[in-house]
Amino acid sequence: MATRTDAELLNILQKAHLLPPAGVSDPNAENKFSLDATVGSDGATLSAGERQQLALCRVLVKQSSIVILVSTTSFVASDSC
Repeated sequence: MATRTDAELLNILQKAHLLPPAGVSDPNAENKFSLDATVGSDGATLSAGERQQLALCRVLVKQSSIVILVSTTSFVASDSC
């Protein structure tokens, strides 16, 4: 797997709606994601939707040639799709 820059990883987090777009800030948003965020063992501090969004990030980082999606967004809030 190719090494990614911080900028590339931040872009992927933004595409998965885990971070706001560059230059956009929402003072009311509780954003717990960053490149050095602690998510706990097995993502214990994440909601089911956040775990699914991170799984989609891993697909984008890996640039897999084949991806099988089965109800991948069943827990993702509709306003983040």
